[in-house]
Amino acid sequence: MRKIDGIGKSIHDVLQNNRFSIDYYQREYRWESKQVAELLNDLAGKFSEAWDPGHERDRVEQYPYYFLGSIIISEKDSVPYIVDGQQRLTSLTLLLIFLRHLQEGQEDHIALDSLLRVRKFGRDSYNLDVPDRNRCIAVLIDSGSYVPTDEDSESVRTLAGRYDELDDLFPAELRGDALPFFIEWLIHRVQIVQITAYTDDDAYSIFETMNDWGLKPTPADMLKGYLLANVADGDPLIGANELWRTRMRQLADLEKDGDSDFLKTWLRSQYADKIRERRRGAVPEDWDRIGTEVSSMASRPGEGSRTGTEPRLRAVHPTRPGFLQPPVQASGEGGQLARNGTRASVHRLQR
Repeated sequence: MRKIDGIGKSIHDVLQNNRFSIDYYQREYRWESKQVAELLNDLAGKFSEAWDPGHERDRVEQYPYYFLGSIIISEKDSVPYIVDGQQRLTSLTLLLIFLRHLQEGQEDHIALDSLLRVRKFGRDSYNLDVPDRNRCIAVLIDSGSYVPTDEDSESVRTLAGRYDELDDLFPAELRGDALPFFIEWLIHRVQIVQITAYTDDDAYSIFETMNDWGLKPTPADMLKGYLLANVADGDPLIGANELWRTRMRQLADLEKDGDSDFLKTWLRSQYADKIRERRRGAVPEDWDRIGTEVSSMASRPGEGSRTGTEPRLRAVHPTRPGFLQPPVQASGEGGQLARNGTRASVHRLQR
C-alpha cells in the first residue's frame, strides 16, 4: 500500500470549490426517506444541545464539533473519485440546496453557492460531478424543484424524491432565528474525515477494513462493481454502464428486488448442476449455494469493490474453472435442473 492521507475537515472545507467524480461502476444514489430523516434528526439534535436563543452568531465557533463519519477518495490524475461516502455527500448536497432556498428573502443570508458549484470559463461544474445528475442538481439549485422524466436514471429520480421530502423532514424549530446559526454550525463545525489514497486498489482495501455506514449495497450493486471495474475506459465503459442501468431499472420496476432476483436466477441457470437432496444431513449444492451467496452479499462489506466481490462470486462455485467467464451451453441431462425452467425467461429479460 502506498501513501495514505487522512484529515478531519469541515463540510465547508470538503466541498468549497471542489469537484468530486464518481466512477461508472459505483452504485446509484439510493438513500431512502429513512436515511435522510435519520441524518437530519442527528444533526438537529446535536445542534440543539449547543444553541440558545440568546447567543450571538460568533458563539457558533465555540459549539462542539460533530463527527459525520469518513469518506474515502481515490485520487487519479489529480481528480478525486469517491469510493465510499457518495450517499452522505449527495444527501448533504441536497440539504445545502434546500437551506439555500430556505434563506431566500432573509437579510442575513449565508452564501452556499461555492459549496455546490463553481463557475469557470462560462461553465458551471458541481461539487459532485456526475454527468447524468448535473442537470437535476442545476435545476434544483436554480428553481428548487425538478420533475424527473422517463429517461432519467434511478439516481436522478431518487435525488428529486429526497429533495421534495426535505420540506416536511426539516425541523420547524430550526426555521426561525435558529436557521443562520444552524447553517454556520453545519458547514463549519460538522466534521468529516477525508481519507485519500492514490490508487484504486489502496482505496478499496481501506474501504473493506471499515464498516459501511448508511445503506448497504445490494447484490446487483456489488456485481456491477466487479464487472464494470474490469471494462476499458471510454465508450466501452459508458456503454456497459448505461446498458446495466437500463436493464436493472427495468427489473426493479417489475417488482421489489427484481434486479437481485434476476441475477440469482441467471447464475443458477448458467452454473447450477445440482440441488440439495431432501434428506437429513444432505449438503448444499450449487443451486443452494448460489442462492445463499447472492442473498448474503448485501450484508458483507464492499461497495463496488474489485478486491472484495470476486472472492464472493467464486465462493458460489469455487471449483469450476472460468466461473466468471461466459458460460458454456450444457448438454445432456446433467445440469438441466435450472436451465430447462429459466433459460427462456432469462433470455427474454436480456433482450
